[in-house]
Amino acid sequence: MSPDLEPDAPAEDAPFSRQLEHELSVRTLKMAQDEGKTTAQCPSDIESKTGKRATCTTTYDGLKISWDVTIGEKAAWSENYVEYEATPSTGIITEAGVAKLLSATTRAPSTTPCATTSPRRPWPR
Repeated sequence: MSPDLEPDAPAEDAPFSRQLEHELSVRTLKMAQDEGKTTAQCPSDIESKTGKRATCTTTYDGLKISWDVTIGEKAAWSENYVEYEATPSTGIITEAGVAKLLSATTRAPSTTPCATTSPRRPWPR
């Protein structure tokens, strides 16, 4: 994802709910594969404890997406990093996203003609 598509990250000391909202906004933009206005809201009392569950909501240009979130383990290498699983209620298909997919899977057009032309010949009589 290009940097211009990613929303501004919250401060390192922002509440966990704000950090999660940011992550889900990024995932929403990645689904759309295009620029757009996003919002996100998670319960303010969600804790970063293993097994906790919550429903968060993001919007992309007015389209509402619910995310079922389950908090996983804390990373062994950082006290501030926690794994989570988040499943969206729907996907997003945008014109720009489809164009990117198609351009990545198609080849440049061939310069070789598909059929050769022959000089005009009169019809036999």
